Amino acid sequence: VSVGAGGWASGAQLQGVLPPARGLKRPAIAHGRLLTADDVRTDARVAVISAALADSLAAPAPGASLLGKPVTIGGAAPITVVGIAS
Repeated sequence: VSVGAGGWASGAQLQGVLPPARGLKRPAIAHGRLLTADDVRTDARVAVISAALADSLAAPAPGASLLGKPVTIGGAAPITVVGIAS
């Protein structure tokens, strides 16, 4: 699926989970946080993305933080990045 931010787009594989995601290995978080029960309870439009996706979406400034920034997935309404996995 196409994921975009700030005029840049990248292909990505998505995996949706509800906390606690039993049986799944919790990703190490480089920046920000994992999803919370409050995110689910409030239907928050938030996401944790990989460091590789964050770097590709931050072009032309790799390493720029996408924390708190909106990304779009497949042209849907924006979702705020709350975590970047290492």
